[in-house]
Amino acid sequence: MGSHSSSRLDLFDWQSEAVNEWLKNRSGIVVAAPGTGKTFIALELMKRYQLSRFLVVTPTQALAIQWRQKIRSIIEKRSIPLDINYMSPQTTIIVEVVNTIIRHEDIINDWCPNIIIFDEVHRYTSDVFQKVIKLPVSKKSDLMYGKLGLTATIPDPELRPNAHSILLKHVGEVIYSYTIAEARKDELLSPYSIFISQVGLLEDEEEELQKIEDRIQFLKDSVRKTFEARGLRFEISMLLRQHLPKEYKIPEIFQLRQAYFKRRHLNFKARNKIYNACLTVQILLKKIPDTQIMVYTMTIDTAEQVAKELERLEITSSTVHSQNDPSENHLALTKLRDRRLSVIISVRTLDEGIDLPQLRFLIIIANSKQLRQMLQRIGRTLRIDRENLDKQAYVIVFEVSGDEFDLASIEEGARAIMYYLPDQLEEFYQDLTKIID
Repeated sequence: MGSHSSSRLDLFDWQSEAVNEWLKNRSGIVVAAPGTGKTFIALELMKRYQLSRFLVVTPTQALAIQWRQKIRSIIEKRSIPLDINYMSPQTTIIVEVVNTIIRHEDIINDWCPNIIIFDEVHRYTSDVFQKVIKLPVSKKSDLMYGKLGLTATIPDPELRPNAHSILLKHVGEVIYSYTIAEARKDELLSPYSIFISQVGLLEDEEEELQKIEDRIQFLKDSVRKTFEARGLRFEISMLLRQHLPKEYKIPEIFQLRQAYFKRRHLNFKARNKIYNACLTVQILLKKIPDTQIMVYTMTIDTAEQVAKELERLEITSSTVHSQNDPSENHLALTKLRDRRLSVIISVRTLDEGIDLPQLRFLIIIANSKQLRQMLQRIGRTLRIDRENLDKQAYVIVFEVSGDEFDLASIEEGARAIMYYLPDQLEEFYQDLTKIID
């Protein structure tokens, strides 16, 4: 096919194989472990096919900025507008956030992209974002064209059948997979350890939890009786499904989901987790003053509480979340990359794709029950640091003791990345002398 350039990037073997697989049918999804360089598959296509028009779709502004910086550093002569409104007839690459593309769908269609790259492709299966994933490509015979999805995790076809089928229909099947185990074998990820610390609830939190637990037990008994009367089988895993068969849709099922959500939310904001996480940050910064730490929560309110507690401990930090101005989030990330900031607190904005290789310590105060999010978050600290090739990464997860449902999901994610150490936090503190050395 035309518009081919002989100029190539210096790719890892797995990246070259993934490019070749995509070129066979010019469609499909590449699933690769966080931190292994999925972006370079798209960059290689841009380098090879410089006359084709590329549209890169990202879920967040932070990722869009990161993509633009990488493209400019590798493909110097390509025109990449910072804003979709500043496009020109000469524009060959557009990198834009999914929400912006939806607002300017007519402009994109008039521009006629040949190749669409969906970064974090699993994010675009909702009713709102499907408009983007269904965008057509211009199939000119003399230009390369097609759709490429990039992700670290693909929707489970059993838990999210609709999402899985949407990706299959509009982007294609999974054409290449590169696992964390393979990346570790190829030494493309930093060595790492995971520590899980269980903390107790305070008295008022315990009282609230007991009320929720009583409600959950009552509803579970009610659901089982209803299902038995209908000859149906009840499993807790049903609560995870986005779409239930019609015969399973009874009011108690939805009430049970709400009760589980309340319990999860109580655990998300448990005050002992916030206190212990901030104490850990304080200890790390005293021992290793020039280190960088990321703290993850599940709610903006909790992130702000963490920031206030760190301020009380005289520790400077920045929050990164959707309620901040994008420029504020960008400044925080820039300071962290430049080592002018030691602590950053995020909700979900930084779950995916952000390249922060200097991160050595990841503290997770709250995490969803999804394996996908666990892997994505841990991936923030697994990237190789070219300025510190001896980097050892540490992930510290706080969870409420006795919550077997949540602990099981954390352990599943930890085991999935092949290096699970079910140690208590005290052992981590004891190991700090080794970290410093």
